[in-house]
Amino acid sequence: MNSLGLDASSTGESRRVEPTLRPDDFISAIPDPPSPWKELMGSFKHSIFPYGSFSAFKKQPVSGHFLSAMKRLFPILVWLRSYDLKLFKRDILAGLTLASLSIPQ
Repeated sequence: MNSLGLDASSTGESRRVEPTLRPDDFISAIPDPPSPWKELMGSFKHSIFPYGSFSAFKKQPVSGHFLSAMKRLFPILVWLRSYDLKLFKRDILAGLTLASLSIPQ
């Protein structure tokens, strides 16, 4: 049999040979989904260590580790210093608008 699926017999004639397919040819190995605990811990680790290792933390003191982890968990700690009254007024207006739309009439 050649690469085209043709069988050359001794008489010189060529005939096409169909490949035999088994049901196992169509089944792929599907991995089991992770447990909810592993999924939660993976999400937590990714939010604390987004680059997958401790290399960014090795150069920091222990207090720096804690502060960096808190900034990743609570982003408000990063932008709170630059938050001013003008932004607060806009946020209050947006909150009142959403509250008025979500209250059923």
